[in-house]
Amino acid sequence: MLNDNAKWIELVRSKSASWFALADRLSSLGEQIASIETEFDSEEGLADYRTLTLLFFFRSASNFRGTILMAERAMIIEARTLARSCGECAICLAGLKFDPEQWRSMLHDELASRKGRAKLLARNENWLNPDDVDRLRAFVEKIEAEGTLSRLDFSKIAINAGIEIFYLHYRQLSADAAHPSIEALNRYIIENEDGAVQEIQSVPPHKSEDIDSSLSIACNFFFLCITVLLEKLPNEAYQKDFGTLWEEYKRLIRSENQGGKPTKASS
Repeated sequence: MLNDNAKWIELVRSKSASWFALADRLSSLGEQIASIETEFDSEEGLADYRTLTLLFFFRSASNFRGTILMAERAMIIEARTLARSCGECAICLAGLKFDPEQWRSMLHDELASRKGRAKLLARNENWLNPDDVDRLRAFVEKIEAEGTLSRLDFSKIAINAGIEIFYLHYRQLSADAAHPSIEALNRYIIENEDGAVQEIQSVPPHKSEDIDSSLSIACNFFFLCITVLLEKLPNEAYQKDFGTLWEEYKRLIRSENQGGKPTKASS
């Protein structure tokens, strides 16, 4: 049964102390960066890279903090799903860096989604009155008259930006948490030594390795988000803090790769 009281959170955090310490500090840095001056004159709207960059970053910072909150409650599926959302922002931010016109692709994706929803509603006339159905059909016809619309391709964006490994992590989180796949559903199952189903739990059992992995991936995504933002809106003080946290991240990764348990991160 889920338990989000202080003692439970303290226990979960104690078993993954290094990763939580790093994630907390990285989230705090993100909040500081998000508080920088965001007012600027622009008549371009989403075509101004600064607008999209800030919007993506604000969303990623929220996703990242949510990942930490879910991880400390051992809600592993929810933590990894929010980490995946952070990864989407990271991929889009990197894509925007290499293709400032990405907003056009996003607009096409948005229109394609709206058209699909409108067609679904129009096919079910009993849901709406006749006037609403007519308006929906007119909307669909107007969009279709403008030509073929393509949906966002995260794989293509990642390849063009040279960050395919981030897309691989994004796909992994989709498979084992965000989507109701066999891999994700298996988290609710406890098997015996022969691989047979021993028990099905209402809340997926977790291991500290799951928490570590989720925070590690989420941190990597958010590091990329901060990197892109600081390139667009440079800040020397934040860049120094970022470098310190990046070195700590690499140290934790090296420690895990060597099979050791990371020591508590410095504060």
